[in-house]
Amino acid sequence: MNELDENLILKYLQNECSDTDLKQLNEWLAQSEENPRKLFTLEEAFNARKKERFSSDIYIAGAEKKLNRKIEEYETQQKKKQYPFRIAKYAAAIAVLIICGAGLIRFFQSGFTAEELIVSVSADQPVKEIELPDGTKVWINKNSQLKYPAHFADDKRTISLVGEAYFEVTKDPERPFLVTTEALVVRVIGTKFNLKYDMDTPTAEAALIEGEIEVKGKNDEGQIVLSPGQKAVLNKNTKYLKVIQDDTKLDAVWHNDLIPFDKANIIEIAKVLERFYDVEIIILPGTDNNNTYSGTIPQKDDIESTLNSLNNVIPIKYKITDKKVFIQQTE
Repeated sequence: MNELDENLILKYLQNECSDTDLKQLNEWLAQSEENPRKLFTLEEAFNARKKERFSSDIYIAGAEKKLNRKIEEYETQQKKKQYPFRIAKYAAAIAVLIICGAGLIRFFQSGFTAEELIVSVSADQPVKEIELPDGTKVWINKNSQLKYPAHFADDKRTISLVGEAYFEVTKDPERPFLVTTEALVVRVIGTKFNLKYDMDTPTAEAALIEGEIEVKGKNDEGQIVLSPGQKAVLNKNTKYLKVIQDDTKLDAVWHNDLIPFDKANIIEIAKVLERFYDVEIIILPGTDNNNTYSGTIPQKDDIESTLNSLNNVIPIKYKITDKKVFIQQTE
């Protein structure tokens, strides 16, 4: 066997070699000191198109341990069969060289990384921020679960969601980004949006903040393209998919606890606070509704704390009675 059989090497990397395959591979490796290096080169080329991140030292150590265990199992099998193969020797050498060569660390990822990763956030955990293999950032809300592959395919990037998540998707025109739920499928190239699907609520929502997304009902309820400031709402009971205009930035406040305002007057600010704190806000006479404000204020656990933060931007005085809040500007 003078030339390297790529199909045989692929089977080896995927742990699918038969005894005959291993014998052939061992014979080729034993022909020269250069052949093991060719093996490394081919494996590197196999992974060159994948945008992967290097494993951590802990992960590498774990992968090495798994490889050594496989080598030991193989040696035991071969001793029983009395095959004088030297493949274990070369496999051990491969492991050492891969660990030492930063460019070859991906060997462990291709051989031992799970196909699907799952991130779950329970009700008592904080919002979790993660970065996907393509650089996309995702904030996962409480009571939510995200599933994604360890490596995206060459033609698309597909993940699935239960619950709520906010996305800042890395642009890649050659590989559309797809988020699937039991109700909606969102198709993206590069954008910022919030997606919410809860099995216990009658609606599923996709709110676009920046860019453009295509939203499709999972069960043929329709397909629409959203512009910034639009939200797709699917009624899971009636199977009706509609578009509404909304301040979609407010849908994503949960991911960083900052309430945004863009040229909003006191009345518009009051409506936003009513939405978050389930109170009725009454603007008292004498308040100037012509002044507008832009920026963010931190979302607090209660309306009074938030009003104190607002007072740093807009001079106000307030009084809270049950679920009613009376506000008046002081200047």
